[in-house]
Amino acid sequence: MFFHICHLAVILSISFSAVSGSPRIKPRIIGGVEVYDRCRPPFNWMVALRMNSPAGPVTFCSAVMLDNTTLVTAGRCISQFVTTSISPGVAVVGERDLLGVDRFEQTIPIESIRLHPDYNRVTYDNSVGLIRLAYPARLSQCVKPAQKMEDDPDACQDLDTSCVMAGWGPYAEATQPTNSRVVRSAPVTVYGDFVTLQLELTRTQQYQPQGSLYAEAINPRQKACFFDWGGVVSCVRNGNTVLRGFVSEHNCNANPAPPILITNVPDFEQWIDACQRNWASVTCTGRPVA
Repeated sequence: MFFHICHLAVILSISFSAVSGSPRIKPRIIGGVEVYDRCRPPFNWMVALRMNSPAGPVTFCSAVMLDNTTLVTAGRCISQFVTTSISPGVAVVGERDLLGVDRFEQTIPIESIRLHPDYNRVTYDNSVGLIRLAYPARLSQCVKPAQKMEDDPDACQDLDTSCVMAGWGPYAEATQPTNSRVVRSAPVTVYGDFVTLQLELTRTQQYQPQGSLYAEAINPRQKACFFDWGGVVSCVRNGNTVLRGFVSEHNCNANPAPPILITNVPDFEQWIDACQRNWASVTCTGRPVA
């Protein structure tokens, strides 16, 4: 009965929105609360991806730790490194303050990357990639792998308001965007497959990118933007904080702003597991291995 009620509320919401011309979606995320206590989930799962630029080191994306040598992030964060000779830089595990050296901070070279074989940089289908560290990170209370998504009979899968989003993106609008010094987080509603499909059909008469969901910040003044790609999205299941996904795409300068695109990590568990078992396999790389 719980899920029937949840579905009914969603259907009514979509119906009323469609009458007015379009769904009432006003997603905005980062710009939220500064996170100083990184030693709790989901913040102790987060990793900063850093590369050198003419202006110095810059955190260009986030990633989420799956185990002590494997990270997951958005496809757009690593796609440029697959087709060019540009170095993917380093992963900063245990990062909190981008302008300081934290007690649990570990800067580890990136050994190799794997972009999902069916990633599409135009449509954002299958926007997921994996990163292998050159050597294992030291785990602690402040550096931990993410907990997998769980089934929960009491969760409203269609309108999940138990979720939090976090990243190092800009916390204010500016003509020259820069990273937030510390991680910022904001509560979000993540729409399940049913709602995501209905909203997309109503809005554009098209389907959402494969392997994705939509999210909406609870505070309409917040949004995801530059440098938030790969930022963690966690939800609560059975009282535990679990990994739902990460920021895949959001045009923060659009007016009106589109929905925030979230890569739904559970959709890619088979591919991720295959890569963790055999990093050089055809399944993982999408091409013959010499």
